[in-house]
Amino acid sequence: MDNSYINDGRIVLDYPAADRDEAIRAAGGLLLQDGIIEERFIEAMIKTCDTFGAYIVLTPGVAVPHAAPGDGARENGFSILQLKTPVKFGNQENDPVKLVVAVSARDADSHLEMLGWISRFILNRSAAKQLMEATEKKTVLDILEKARREKR
Repeated sequence: MDNSYINDGRIVLDYPAADRDEAIRAAGGLLLQDGIIEERFIEAMIKTCDTFGAYIVLTPGVAVPHAAPGDGARENGFSILQLKTPVKFGNQENDPVKLVVAVSARDADSHLEMLGWISRFILNRSAAKQLMEATEKKTVLDILEKARREKR
């Protein structure tokens, strides 16, 4: 995983989202501001969740919204939105969500690579907890860098 896939401008801590859609739109907006996605990608992430359910809540407290590359993904990248107050995404087992990691991948191979790497660090309960509790963007970047270096 390349460090250029995220930067401190795509990390927001303590965001006051009222619901699932607002959280997904805010996380997607961080990708949009950097030109990583087209605006329609944000609505595609919400539609994917509406259509297929809240399978994007991969582990307790962590959602990974994404859409197909053809839905407006321009570049590979992701954003991290830590929520001030957890919100329900509709996943009975893993709700409520405190951390939203929006993913954009420009092709199928990149999509699988990025989701695999992100899954590694969010399925690590210790790393996920640290991300949910981080109070500084540098801490988030340090956690991600450590996960990137670890081979699993």
